[in-house]
Amino acid sequence: MAMFSKEAKDVTLLQSMAGLAAKISKADGQVTDNEIRLFKKLFHITSEQDSKIGKIFNDAKNTVDGYQRYASQIKVIARDNLELQESIIDNLFKIATADGFVLDDEMQILRDIGDIIGLPVGNFEIIRKRFELRQPKSETQDFYEILGVFYNASDNEIKRRWKELINEYHPDRIQAAGGSKEDIELCTAKMAEINNAYQNIMKSRKGVR
Repeated sequence: MAMFSKEAKDVTLLQSMAGLAAKISKADGQVTDNEIRLFKKLFHITSEQDSKIGKIFNDAKNTVDGYQRYASQIKVIARDNLELQESIIDNLFKIATADGFVLDDEMQILRDIGDIIGLPVGNFEIIRKRFELRQPKSETQDFYEILGVFYNASDNEIKRRWKELINEYHPDRIQAAGGSKEDIELCTAKMAEINNAYQNIMKSRKGVR
C-alpha cells in the first residue's frame, strides 16, 4: 500500500520514524519525555495521531533491537529521494542529541540506518559534523534541562520559555493566589534558578559565535 497511495506512504513514514526515534532514544538507556516531545514537535503530531504514535513508542522503546525493520520500510518510501533521506537522518540526529550528546551506540545505529535507506556516506558525515558542532558543553546541559528546552532550540524559543517560567514562578503571582510563606520562598528560589540558567545559556551561546 505504501507504494501506491501518498496517504499510506505518509502514514508508513511517520510510524517508521516513530519506531526509529524510540530505538535511538533507547540506545542511551531510556526514552525520556523530552525526546518524545521533540518527536511530536518535529512531525507536528495531531491529537488524533497522538495515541497511535504513543503506542509505537511504547512498543519500540523496550529494546534497541529491530530498528532495521523500520529503516527497511523507510527505504521503500525514500528510494532515490536524497532530500528525504537527508531529512530522515537529520531528524534522527535531533532526537539523538535531545539530551545534549550522541553516544557511540546511538551513532552506530544512525550509521546503520543511513546505510539501509541508501544515504551516501559523505552526506551522512556532513549531517553528523553539523550536529557535532552544535552540541553544547556538558556543564551547560543542566541549564537547558532547568528551562526544559532542547540544546538546539533557537534563542527566541529559549527566551520565550524563560518568560513563561518566570511568569509561572513569580513570587508576586503566588502571593496573589494565596500561597503560603513557604510556597513564596520556594518560588523565589526557583525563579533565581531559572534566571541563572537563562543567563548562562545565553552567555555560552555568545561565546561560540
